[in-house]
Amino acid sequence: MNVGNRFWHSDSSYDVHPYRYSILTATAAAKKGGATEWADLRAAYDALDEDTKELISDKQATFYSHFTRQWLGIDDRPEDLRVFPPVRWPMVRTHPGSGRKVLWCDSKVCEISGMSIPEGRALAHEPEVEIAWTADAPAQAGKNFRVPLPGRMLPREQAVEARGFADSFALRLRHHNEGLHAKGAPPEPIARACYDAIERVRYEAIGSTRYAGIRDNLASAVEMRTASDAIIRAEEAGEVPLPTALSLMLREAVTGEVVPERARKGVELVREDILAKIGTDMEG
Repeated sequence: MNVGNRFWHSDSSYDVHPYRYSILTATAAAKKGGATEWADLRAAYDALDEDTKELISDKQATFYSHFTRQWLGIDDRPEDLRVFPPVRWPMVRTHPGSGRKVLWCDSKVCEISGMSIPEGRALAHEPEVEIAWTADAPAQAGKNFRVPLPGRMLPREQAVEARGFADSFALRLRHHNEGLHAKGAPPEPIARACYDAIERVRYEAIGSTRYAGIRDNLASAVEMRTASDAIIRAEEAGEVPLPTALSLMLREAVTGEVVPERARKGVELVREDILAKIGTDMEG
C-alpha cells in the first residue's frame, strides 16, 4: 500500500491540477482491517470555532507530495522529487455547487503562510517536541512528553486518553511560564499543590474552550487522573485531597465540564467549605 495513503489527505492536493472528484471502490474486501475513512471537508470547516475560521481565512497552505514520506524517513530520488514540486492553495475554498466553505488542509501541508511552524505543531509553538509511550505515570520534562502506552488493538478510549495527556503537555509548554509561576508560589505544601492544580486548569482551559477535539481528549485525561486519586475513596471531608477538589470545581466553572462521576461524592463533601473560603473568586 502507498504509505502516503495511510494519512488523512485530499486526493492530488499536491498537484497543480488537483482532482475534482474521488470515487471509492473495492474489487475485494479485506477479511481483516482495510478500513477506509472519508471526511466531509465542508463539515470540517463548519465545525471550526470562529477564531480559527478567522485565523485561516486568508492563509495559503503549501502542499508537497513528498512531505509525509520525508517525515517518515523515506529517501526519494532527486528525479522523483522534481515530478511534483510544492504547490500553494488557499486553506478555505468555496464549493462551486453548494456555495459552502471547505477546509483544505491535509497531511501533505508542509507550511502555512504567516505561521512559522507546521499547523500540527502550532499548538505548542515548538518546532521539535519528543513524544514517547510509557507504562508509568504520564509526565513532561521540557520538550519531552511521556504519554500513556495504549494496548495493541488501540481502542478509541485509549487513543483519546493518550492524546489528552499530550495536549495537556503541549498547552503547558505553550501557555505556562515556569519563572513567573514560581514567583507567586506559596511555600506551604498543600497551598502549593492547590496553586499548581489551578495553573493546570488555566492552561488546559485555553485548549478545551477553543477546540472541541482537545476538550474531549483532555476530559479523558482528567478521567484517568481522577481514577487513581484518593478523592474517589473519600468518605468524609477530611479525606478529600483539597487540590483535586479545587481543580475539578474550577474546571467546571471555567469550561462547563462536569466533575467526573467517580469524584462527585468527594467534591460535594468539601464544595460548600471551599466556596465559603474563596467567595466570588471562582467566578472571577
